[in-house]
Amino acid sequence: MDLINIINTALCVIILVLGYWGFTQKRMKAPLLIGIAFGFFGVSHIVQLIGLEASLLNFIITIRVIAYVMVVFALWMFAAKD
Repeated sequence: MDLINIINTALCVIILVLGYWGFTQKRMKAPLLIGIAFGFFGVSHIVQLIGLEASLLNFIITIRVIAYVMVVFALWMFAAKD
């Protein structure tokens, strides 16, 4: 087991939960989107932890690009708000 991936996965889950909690408290979409994005990052770390990185490399790349775009969009939404 790769300790860095385990830590990254745990932190992704924490951010996912906090993003959902932030959404339920403030009804702002940005925390939810960021939480979901980190959920995607967590999925990519789990794929690495179970040893499927080589066979699912395109999936990992795709899911990480989607996650980064979600974070960028969420931050843009937050920054563009009045």
